[in-house]
Amino acid sequence: MEKEKKPTLELSSFPPKKTKNKNSNSEAVESFFYLWRATKDPKWRQHGWNTFSALERHAKVAGGGYSGVRDVTVVPATLDDAQPSWLLAETFKYLFLLFSEDSVLDLDEFVLNTEAHPLRVFGEKKKKKREEEVSTEEEELRGRRRRHMPQQQQQESKNSSSSSSSSSRRHLKP
Repeated sequence: MEKEKKPTLELSSFPPKKTKNKNSNSEAVESFFYLWRATKDPKWRQHGWNTFSALERHAKVAGGGYSGVRDVTVVPATLDDAQPSWLLAETFKYLFLLFSEDSVLDLDEFVLNTEAHPLRVFGEKKKKKREEEVSTEEEELRGRRRRHMPQQQQQESKNSSSSSSSSSRRHLKP
């Protein structure tokens, strides 16, 4: 008895060859983006670049913009004279994010909805992280102020802060 062969999907051939009417690959590019962020495997960026190159070669309109392709198995492509709104809103946004530094959109701070709109994440974890950032920023600011103060003022500042803290301790004693 022969082993049954499982069908495989070659990612570099998006959309799948059996699909004739696929205007753009926003879901595929979205997957490339998340897979890149999770693995840092360069093949995901390569798949994104292949998708972008195919859009440039086959769907770009001379007067500006992009069009849907009626049958992706035919070259030259027959365009359908309509640019889907999600091409810019999703496909190109995910392509931009795929090739950007991670700091452009911190996935610990934002989540993307189904239309690729970033929404800020709220919660205790975020609140604690922000408090730590503010504390660090305050320390840096104090350090910068001290560096720019004349020596005499620095000494006076240290003396006044230590005397005020010791005087406050005196008031707390019974």
